[in-house]
Amino acid sequence: MNELNPVPMTWRPTAKDLHKNYEIRLVIHDIGATVYIGCKTIAFSDISMAELQIRNWIDDPIKVYKQYEQQLNLEKIY
Repeated sequence: MNELNPVPMTWRPTAKDLHKNYEIRLVIHDIGATVYIGCKTIAFSDISMAELQIRNWIDDPIKVYKQYEQQLNLEKIY
């Protein structure tokens, strides 16, 4: 009789999980913009770059999170 060895599964958040758990706020300044995602804040000198990063976060939040993970010293979510 063969016994199946259970494979441990790790939980990974979906894009939908991240979208509903992180508030996104964009503040436009005279020069540049500040983006708030959850409790993290990122300043951009170019408003269009801030808008692009918000669009990227909406499209694929896990990819963007990984991109900023080292730069912002974020905890791993995956």
